[in-house]
Amino acid sequence: MIDRCAACDHDQLYFQKDFNRKTGIALVVLGAAFVPWTIIPLIGVTILDYIIWKVVKDVIVCYQCQAVHRGYAIPPAIKPFDLVVHDRHVYGAAPPGAEEGH
Repeated sequence: MIDRCAACDHDQLYFQKDFNRKTGIALVVLGAAFVPWTIIPLIGVTILDYIIWKVVKDVIVCYQCQAVHRGYAIPPAIKPFDLVVHDRHVYGAAPPGAEEGH
């Protein structure tokens, strides 16, 4: 079990799917490119996306240094990505009116 970043010892972590974002965007663009002619490719890409989502495992990522930790069970204390927490690390503060956890 992991509760701190192995690279920088920071304690704020999140989990996400271990899938290359550029590949995911390319699949969506490819499916969308064929939509004017037929809806079948978009349905096919949607099914492929669902299969990938079910098969690909989760990884734990550090908000501070973006280190990716693979092979660990996700403890209940680690939540999915939160943009407010991310903005606090990148910009030093959350946007005005933002609430953590939403």
